[in-house]
Amino acid sequence: MTPKQRWLSSLSLALNQMDIPGFLLSVGPGDEILFEMLNRAHERVTGMRSADFAGKSPHEVLPHRMADTVLANYSRCLVLSAPHEYEEVLSIGGMETWWQTVLSPVRGDGDIFAIVGLATNITARKEAEHNLRSHLQELSELSKDLEVISSNAADQLRAPLRQIKRLNESLVDGFEDLGDGKLEMLEVSSELAESALALLDDMWGTLQRAEKKRSHVVDVNLAHIVDDYAALLDPHSKLQIERPQARLLCERSILEVVLRQLFELAVEHAKSRIEFFIEASNVGFNIFVADDGPSLDPATSTAGKSLSRHVSTGKDSGSNKLGYAIRMIEHRGGKVWLDVPRFDTGATIAFSMSGLILMNLPSSSEDVRSAESPAEKIASSRKLF
Repeated sequence: MTPKQRWLSSLSLALNQMDIPGFLLSVGPGDEILFEMLNRAHERVTGMRSADFAGKSPHEVLPHRMADTVLANYSRCLVLSAPHEYEEVLSIGGMETWWQTVLSPVRGDGDIFAIVGLATNITARKEAEHNLRSHLQELSELSKDLEVISSNAADQLRAPLRQIKRLNESLVDGFEDLGDGKLEMLEVSSELAESALALLDDMWGTLQRAEKKRSHVVDVNLAHIVDDYAALLDPHSKLQIERPQARLLCERSILEVVLRQLFELAVEHAKSRIEFFIEASNVGFNIFVADDGPSLDPATSTAGKSLSRHVSTGKDSGSNKLGYAIRMIEHRGGKVWLDVPRFDTGATIAFSMSGLILMNLPSSSEDVRSAESPAEKIASSRKLF
């Protein structure tokens, strides 16, 4: 038994003692990545058998698109030469499962010869997040209505309060105090008007701060999200799917929901090709999802036309899938619309979000790697495949 085999055997024994799904990958010449084993907890949770994976590459045991996705994550761990943590959604046993995965490289004589993976099932958490987002959406809409009412009331009250204050100041100027308490009454009236104006200003500031706190903005890897959904919606790579290598600063949960709805719609209608592309806007960015299937209903196929009215009338069952997504986007000041078709046929649907594009590089359908940050690109010198 070689030193590498002894190390792999020891790691396998250690993983099997852990009550958390885990797996071991071996790294061979040319950074070839093969499954070494799945631990018992992994077999119990997923129903997969370690014997079916041992000594095989991801493409030998997984659907093509899923293999591309997981291999991209494993390869990136090699590129970083450091632990790599990420969320992923995979179809296991016909069910979509969300995982929080941590990959850790193992070195021997300075070289990485194995990768240990540990995965926590976070499906319940993600479902709770999306349900909470739905409830928060309803509460936020109610809160928004209350803010509008409060804001209008505050604006309407400011003017008469200022008039009262100015009137009192005019009366006090040159007022002869006869000792009957009227001067004190005018001064108290002015103080009350001034206090009321201060309270209105404070209330307005509170409403503005609450509006800013609503959004939870994080660094999001757009390519990673699209690749995960592609593995779910097109597991056998029947479609050519292109997306940019983009990193965004935005509300991740909103982006996930909207992308999923548009992706499902595109997969339902596409003949052979789907493309995602992104551009900066004055308030954030616009994301476009194009397919080469049949065009949408002629009544809604005019470029630039908002889809809100179309969805609310329920004319097209496919477009009805956009209802919830459109609501979420429009409530945050964005919009969803039909854009000029990217291909000769098909539809291109776009949506706008507030946020920031941190990086945006073109990517072909053959490039399945997750986007690297500029710092990672500088540090990276390993060939991924």
